Amino acid sequence: MERLRFANEREEKATSFLSGNAVEVTSATSDRAGVLVLEGTVQDKGKNLNPSLTIDPDNRIIGKSLLAVQLVNLTLQTGRCG
Repeated sequence: MERLRFANEREEKATSFLSGNAVEVTSATSDRAGVLVLEGTVQDKGKNLNPSLTIDPDNRIIGKSLLAVQLVNLTLQTGRCG
């Protein structure tokens, strides 16, 4: 019955991030044209993710990015999350 609550697995995972306080919005800025940029942090399975979302004045997503920063063997590596 719980599976019927979500349209897909991504929605279910997003809800678990929110209910587990694993998401923090660190910056919300908008320009004169009304474009909103949200940046934050998400903790997922021991990884710190730094997503960014750009939303136009009509509330459509026009840009997104995700950067994972991991400390591996005492070296800082940035790149795609996987």
